[in-house]
Amino acid sequence: MALTSTKIWFKSPLLGAGRDSTGRAVRNKTLVSGQLRFTYTTTGEPMTPDKFGLETVDQVFFNPVSYNAVVPVAATILIAEYNRSTETIQCVTTGTTEAGSGHACIVNFLAIGDSGAAPELT
Repeated sequence: MALTSTKIWFKSPLLGAGRDSTGRAVRNKTLVSGQLRFTYTTTGEPMTPDKFGLETVDQVFFNPVSYNAVVPVAATILIAEYNRSTETIQCVTTGTTEAGSGHACIVNFLAIGDSGAAPELT
């Protein structure tokens, strides 16, 4: 179980966008794009918001690139899933729900969330 590498392709503030957990308008929302390379156990790979280049994750969208496990012929679609409550990520296929231990996955991502690097404009 290990994050092999994180590449951030771009990080852009979304000025004038967002609200904090209390509903107050904020301007610290950020859009980040990059790539994650990791292996994991059946419980998933820990993926805290800082690994996406953020302080909190509001939304994350994945484009899985590769998966090195032997999968059934019916498994034609690779899916990456992020559990915000446990802050873990897994790769699974449509042919099986099993997420095997030690499998490697390369996933491109687009994440939106809070970032201290985005200026809070008043």
